[in-house]
Amino acid sequence: MFGDIILGTTAAKQLKKTYPDSQITYITSHKALTETNPYIDVSYERHLPKRFEKIYFQIVKKFYDKSFHLKHWLPQANMLQSFMADVGLERKNFKTKLYLTEKDLSLADNYLDQCQSYNKEKKNIAIQEDFERKWNETEVIKLKKMLIKDFNLIEIGHSMKINNKQLNIRQAAAVISKCDLYLGGISANLHGAVAVGIPTIGISCAFNPKWDMPEFSQNEFIKDKSKKHITVKINPKKFCGYYAKSYLTEEFVYVHGGDYSPKKCFKEINKMHDPIAEKYYEKLVEYPCYCSIDAIDVFKIVKGYFDRSKL
Repeated sequence: MFGDIILGTTAAKQLKKTYPDSQITYITSHKALTETNPYIDVSYERHLPKRFEKIYFQIVKKFYDKSFHLKHWLPQANMLQSFMADVGLERKNFKTKLYLTEKDLSLADNYLDQCQSYNKEKKNIAIQEDFERKWNETEVIKLKKMLIKDFNLIEIGHSMKINNKQLNIRQAAAVISKCDLYLGGISANLHGAVAVGIPTIGISCAFNPKWDMPEFSQNEFIKDKSKKHITVKINPKKFCGYYAKSYLTEEFVYVHGGDYSPKKCFKEINKMHDPIAEKYYEKLVEYPCYCSIDAIDVFKIVKGYFDRSKL
């Protein structure tokens, strides 16, 4: 997944320090996220069904002195640290970084100029285009109506195009770098925002935020307290009493109902009969349903962020 690539390429700089005379190659599904990294010498893009990745790795590893197969995202206390440990480095936090080119930044300026109702006098909030998929459609609509009075809302997602050409994840991150804040759920674009130094306010969706939210790995590198990443917390007064249920194995994480980004309250999902979930019941992890977060809760956090930034 694209977010995994952004986190996984953090290892390149540290590997180059450990093996200064080495040539480092990354093989991923999105070359745009690796080709501008000065610590990566060769970038290949391959699109393989997940079931063939291990076979492919067993073949290509024969051509390298050291080879590492970084797994897809798994729920662990800190996925970034796991990626570092997987390549033989120290299990600790390192600063993530996405390397933008001057062409990327120029394209970002052009993209903002073509956005309708773009007002250079207002602050820019980059907002996840399909935010409702990670949270709640009704509340997202409410939130946008609240925010658009005072801010430019720049939607980040698949619809981003210039001259009918879709922007890739790095180019989208360049647009985010021109904004003052990123707002959304767990996604590659959220990780991209972190990697270009833009503060984020995020909702963790169906998973425990300690697994994959940026505040748990990147806030230690941010000295300015007003710029630290924020995860929106469940509102206990509005909590419906139901939980997102994740079942863990060594190979994958499975969410009750099979939907990683459900748009509805888990009250409905918990009623579902799910034989896969029953199989792994002993490895259950519960996280409170995020439907207890309302638009006004997020709006107050956004306003509070900009109020602190003015100080």
